[in-house]
Amino acid sequence: MQITLSVIAGPYTGQTFAFDRPQRFLVGRSKKAHFRLQPDKDKDRCVSRVHFLIECNPPLCRLHDLNSRNGTYVNGQGVISSDLADGDEIRAGKTILRVAIAETAPPASEESPSGWTTVPPSPVPRSVPRSVSSPSGGRCLCCSVAPVETGNPFCPACRHSAGGQPQPIPGYLLLRELGKGGMGVVYLALRLLDQQPMAIKTIRLAEQAQPGPIARFLREADILRELNHPGIVAFLDSGNAGGMIWFAMEYVAGSDAARLLRDQGPQPISLAVRIILQALEALEYAHGRRLVHRDVKPANVLLDSSGQHPWVKLADFGLARIYQASRLSGLTLENEMGGTLEFMPPEQITDFRNVQPAADQFSAAATLYALLTGRFIRAFSGGLAARIEQVVSHDAIPILQHQANLPQSLAKVIHRALQREPDQRFPSVAHFRQALLPFAEPTGPAS
Repeated sequence: MQITLSVIAGPYTGQTFAFDRPQRFLVGRSKKAHFRLQPDKDKDRCVSRVHFLIECNPPLCRLHDLNSRNGTYVNGQGVISSDLADGDEIRAGKTILRVAIAETAPPASEESPSGWTTVPPSPVPRSVPRSVSSPSGGRCLCCSVAPVETGNPFCPACRHSAGGQPQPIPGYLLLRELGKGGMGVVYLALRLLDQQPMAIKTIRLAEQAQPGPIARFLREADILRELNHPGIVAFLDSGNAGGMIWFAMEYVAGSDAARLLRDQGPQPISLAVRIILQALEALEYAHGRRLVHRDVKPANVLLDSSGQHPWVKLADFGLARIYQASRLSGLTLENEMGGTLEFMPPEQITDFRNVQPAADQFSAAATLYALLTGRFIRAFSGGLAARIEQVVSHDAIPILQHQANLPQSLAKVIHRALQREPDQRFPSVAHFRQALLPFAEPTGPAS
């Protein structure tokens, strides 16, 4: 399928834009707009800097008005958000675009969603035995109450209860839900082959998918199995069970930075910085292998408590990139409203398909900001469209407005990593990490 936007009225009549794969298309006066309506050329003062955004995943197409001053109209009706159909007409100021959705021949090959060259993964065993200590002193990992035998992670009652439920994934016993996100649901599971606890992530599909797109998605995701770093949750297995895509991942006993914030509030400088330093070390490793996370946020910063000292592990590494750029994901911005937009850099809206490592640096800095203040970097308000506009157009609120006792030198480091323009951030996550190192000590440097 292909979506074509044709300009049928206004100074740009005759221009066309075509999309045959997932894309986000920004319209407005901003230099970041994909279709820029320049006021010095068309004398149209009714168009805002960021006027509206179209999210495409053929044949799905949805428009979001971005709090424009004079509104966006679909078939003559003012809209905030609207699903688009073949033949619809969109008006912003003097400009009108017509939507065409048509079937096309399938592409000869599927491009890499990242825009980066990917290499075949090195051979990695599909079953990697991993021992996980119970965080509750010999208690069941599932209920955290019943005692268990040595080397057995789950009590008989939890196994029996799970055995009475539908089990859609061969070789795994799903015990309980661990959490939900924009991509799907994560379960605590038992791998029957070796009785190891695992985390199983099931992927939400936009609609009944055909075998071909599912196979392409799994092939692309297989690259993630080459990541071998103590700070990255290991991808161990994947498959398709009756149209449900699933991934088996290393189970991390402990909590995450989002729960830490929820339970304890803002964290001491040294602890918050140490958490982010470990996350940045993992990001540096992955960036060296030309992989970008794209979804660094507190909920994906896991705090492993199975060892003598907590260790940070990044979850969902690279999966957001593959999912959002696939034909299986549908329109993802609605799902991202629940926790990703708050940590998203502007380029993930304006340059969706070519996000570079600087995006992870921004999101890591936004996560550190939250750990130190308990607040988001932007004063988010309103619905999805308002939040998208804030991601694209608003700078981070000065962190000292929320925590005046933070060293000014630390605030300066954080805000450099939060610059809206990627080239104004640190040259790499390694440079950002180096700048944070002095603040990892309990006393920290003076302002």
